[in-house]
Amino acid sequence: MDTVCTSHSTLIASYWCGAEQFVPSCIETPFFPAAYPAYVTCEWFIRSPKERQAILIEGFSYEMQEADVLTGECNRDSLTFYTAKSNLTLCGSNVLRSFDSESSWIRAVFRARHSVNQGGFRIHFALKSDNAILDN
Repeated sequence: MDTVCTSHSTLIASYWCGAEQFVPSCIETPFFPAAYPAYVTCEWFIRSPKERQAILIEGFSYEMQEADVLTGECNRDSLTFYTAKSNLTLCGSNVLRSFDSESSWIRAVFRARHSVNQGGFRIHFALKSDNAILDN
């Protein structure tokens, strides 16, 4: 699946960044797969079209600034997923196989805090099976 995600985003300066959208959908850093711009914050609200059906973040790779060497914290560039059940913050470079939000909504916030930037990410969101209904 090689979907272009910019059609669902908001135009900020000369790039697309952030939006509210329903699953199935995808998000990506500005200029993906090229380096994203410095000092930018993008915020997406991803919602299930079905009130009690959970969202699954499908496997993806990401490339951002590494965590702080001394503290191990993602205080440079980072991507954080906020859900009703938990939060997940990513930085550095890795492959995430998948992430079960256990929620019918996800707030994703990408922050680029440095002038040295990487390739970023493209992330696809899908609904869990109809059998996986949330209690909340």
